[in-house]
Amino acid sequence: MDPQLNRTSLRYGVPGVLLQLAAPYLVYAVWPSVPDNLLRLIVLAGTVLLMIGLAYYAMAKGRSPWWCLLGFLSLVGLLGLALLEDRSGTPPGGP
Repeated sequence: MDPQLNRTSLRYGVPGVLLQLAAPYLVYAVWPSVPDNLLRLIVLAGTVLLMIGLAYYAMAKGRSPWWCLLGFLSLVGLLGLALLEDRSGTPPGGP
């Protein structure tokens, strides 16, 4: 696995998952009078960030960036991509 691409995937993926998980709490507990469209926008931004992170993670594993579409499944998609075989040819732990 390419360590540089893996680090880049974490830079995008972790904030994406956090936005997806924290958005309902933030909107309903902290700002209860905020319209539902804000919640949808925050979750959409989290999904986009997660998909970018998954694209980099797929490339780090030697796979097509199209595997990022698993981001629509949120954490289940992340788990599915993590279980894929590494085809990058790089030994574990980097070069």
